[in-house]
Amino acid sequence: MNKFSRLSIGILSLGILLLARPLTAQWTLLGLEGKSVIALAADSAGTIWAGTDFEGAFQSNDAGGSWAALRSDNFSLGSFSALALDTESSTLFAGTSTAVLGRPTGGAGSWSKLLESQANALAVDPTTGTVYAGGYEVSRSDDGGLIWTSSYSPARRIYALLADSLHPSTVYAGADYDYIPGYYPGYDAPLVRRGGAVIVSHDAGLQWHFSPDLGSSVIAFAQDPFTGSVVAATRDRLLSSADVGATWSPIVAEGLPMAGLAALVFDPVREGTLYAATEGGIFRSQDRGAHFEPFRAGLPAVPVLALSIDKSGGLLRAGLHTYGVWALDLNAALPCEADAETLCLLGGRFRVQASVTHPSNGAVVPGRAVPSEDAVGSFSLPDLTGDPSLPEIVVKMVDASGPPWNAFWVFYGSLTSLPYTITVTDTRSGLQEHYTGSGACGGADTASFRAGDGDSGGSTVSLAAASPRTGSLGALSLSDGRFQVSLRATDRNGGSADGVPVVLSPVSGYFSLPAITGSPLLPEVWVKVVDARALDGHFWFFYASLTNVSYALTLVETATGAARTYVGPGGTGAYCGGVDTALPNLTAPPPSRQAPSPVDISGAWTGTFATDDSADCGPEMVPVQMQFSQDGSSFTAHLPNMPCGTMGQLTGQIGTFDGVDGGFQASGFLIGGSSNSASFSGTVLPSRIRLTIQDLLVPLGGGMMEVHPGGTLELTR
Repeated sequence: MNKFSRLSIGILSLGILLLARPLTAQWTLLGLEGKSVIALAADSAGTIWAGTDFEGAFQSNDAGGSWAALRSDNFSLGSFSALALDTESSTLFAGTSTAVLGRPTGGAGSWSKLLESQANALAVDPTTGTVYAGGYEVSRSDDGGLIWTSSYSPARRIYALLADSLHPSTVYAGADYDYIPGYYPGYDAPLVRRGGAVIVSHDAGLQWHFSPDLGSSVIAFAQDPFTGSVVAATRDRLLSSADVGATWSPIVAEGLPMAGLAALVFDPVREGTLYAATEGGIFRSQDRGAHFEPFRAGLPAVPVLALSIDKSGGLLRAGLHTYGVWALDLNAALPCEADAETLCLLGGRFRVQASVTHPSNGAVVPGRAVPSEDAVGSFSLPDLTGDPSLPEIVVKMVDASGPPWNAFWVFYGSLTSLPYTITVTDTRSGLQEHYTGSGACGGADTASFRAGDGDSGGSTVSLAAASPRTGSLGALSLSDGRFQVSLRATDRNGGSADGVPVVLSPVSGYFSLPAITGSPLLPEVWVKVVDARALDGHFWFFYASLTNVSYALTLVETATGAARTYVGPGGTGAYCGGVDTALPNLTAPPPSRQAPSPVDISGAWTGTFATDDSADCGPEMVPVQMQFSQDGSSFTAHLPNMPCGTMGQLTGQIGTFDGVDGGFQASGFLIGGSSNSASFSGTVLPSRIRLTIQDLLVPLGGGMMEVHPGGTLELTR
């Protein structure tokens, strides 16, 4: 068993009747296939401009149906880095590797060289019309590019510019810097600085204010049209400012791969929706960057280099490496793409993902998607438990889009003690909800995902029968027949019914209640058994509820007939299950022995335990007393004041003896009366014992477990 298997706590069920609705919207190629598109611009009339690396710029007057090259007969255009459209002057500005260019947006005219300077970024102030260009410095023009003034900054290079749409004359520059005192006129500093910063001016570039060093280059900006806050991207994180650049706070950005991030854009009509172009494709957040999900159905698996969105929020365009320009109709449905971490439910309309928090380092660990029916699935945690089939988090959805509910329902539950997050996205409306929890409790959401005018009203499960019905349909056999589990439920009208058992694996399954719900496909209670005898001598039983009716689960040990009953009360708290880590009449088999102990270690030993958990508990030294058996194969240990909690009395069994000079290498298990457990290994000599304690498991109550790193045990006679 993997060391984290013991954390698997819970059970869960879900099932559904649904209306499958085929969704066909995909990213679509608009043209320029074979070219790397680095910059994009578009107007409301459907004209699109695309800048490429070393192949010039192109224009389409028919929304991408056909393209024409925008050439210059007078000078080399170079590689295009940025495009900006000034609708007031009907001018398209371009930043290239050698100059700032401009041309009329109409059919007539050609490129003019406006500024002989590299321009990596461009921005046009929507209020004043001031044009900004960033390369080795920030330059500005107040007359459509005829005259430029430079604003020096202590930065090695400018990578991104943003003109604030709510604060005229405020401009943000994303930079890296690598400078020494006195090198840039007027910007002395006591130390050499390397890293990156956001540089903000509130007077159109006359004066600049620097953020603290952000560690790496600032390469992209986006402004939230609903709050006015600004998001900045460095090469390894996202930050946000809600005070016009005075302070910057990190954004969680869960699910967003920062590698190769090239562009950010906010949706102008879907509040809180942020799109990101990365080396791994396009990602979407619907909570202002806290969580991201893939948004790339139909896109080639190549880096995305540019993004633009219509002011109406109807069309999102992307420039790809060697694959040209692509577009997505945001008003159409984007179907879910099932992958290793994604379930697609109700005909692909709903995208479901789950993750947990790692017990040792706090990292986010994505769940492994395990599809079941079209309306139900689960997530395993093989990175923690070692078992890709063991259910840990379960989700089901019900199509209740017909009257009187007019909604799509979400039910979820947990079979792990770890804190978890479930993300459900309606790919048709774009609505996204996050559900969090820990322990054996789940929940239900019957209000968030409302049916729209385009929903025809699917079949709806009746969760309480109109009249009492009764059934008797047998038990669920688990762990090679060692246990038999049955379920009896009572509906709100007083009718009772036995659950219909469905085996999912040798150790897990669920019960449906067709006599109450009318559906044999609707999981209501999920159960699971884990063989933890190597840890504490017992099997562990988990169950979770996805129903609001009351029920009783009966577990019987086949060999002895010993039975236990677990009650789900229904009503308030209906979606909480439970865990039993001490099933009846089961003891651990004696561990295999390679040979008797080669050293006499019988009798009493004393020493100390030094915890490794200094971050949480402090570097504590705990006194320990141990008593070994006559043959040295077992012992008792007394640890009265364990760091991070009290362990008390434990018993241990040495499973292996590997002879070394004057002693042996030992390994085995420790268990305690309160389900404490740990593994150990180390060196045993006649006068000294040194053991490394690992995977120290401490129950916290309520089905919760906590893992401590362990420590070092030093003993002498």
